[in-house]
Formats: sequence, C-alpha cells, structure tokens
Amino acid sequence: MDYIEKKIDKIQEDITEIKQTLVKNTASLDLHIYRTTLAEQRIEELHDEDNKMKDKLDAHINQIKGAAKMIALIGSILVALWQMGILAKLF
Repeated sequence: MDYIEKKIDKIQEDITEIKQTLVKNTASLDLHIYRTTLAEQRIEELHDEDNKMKDKLDAHINQIKGAAKMIALIGSILVALWQMGILAKLF
C-alpha cells in the first residue's frame, strides 16, 4: 500500500510541476501574442506610410514630367520662331 501511495504522491508532484510549467508557458505565450500583435500593427502602419510615400512620389514624378513636356514645347516653339526669323525680329 505504501508503494501505491508513494506513486500517487509522485504523480501529484508531477501534476503540480506540470501546472506550474503550464502557467509559465501561458504567460510567455500571452506576451508573445501581445508582441506579435504590436509587430503586425506596426507593419501595417509601415505599409500605409509606404503607400502614401509612393503616391507622393508618383505625383511628384508626374509634375516633373509635365514640366519637362512644357519646357520641350516652349523650346520647340522658340526654335520654330527662330528658324522662321520671327524671333530675331523681336530681339
């Protein structure tokens, strides 16, 4: 009978240790979930910021392209006026 009681006591000790380990692991898992959630939120914020920067860059590139086209048009007009001799008469 003592043998069975000792085995039961050992099983109870093991269960207690398992419960303590489970509590520690649960706390660790909760912290991991919290940090993962924060990281995912930050990644989403970075994606949003990245998209905003891309939109701003695209708008700026379009402005530069528009300005380049305007300069090319004005240059073409000036060359045409110069070749026709009209520009020389103005200056």
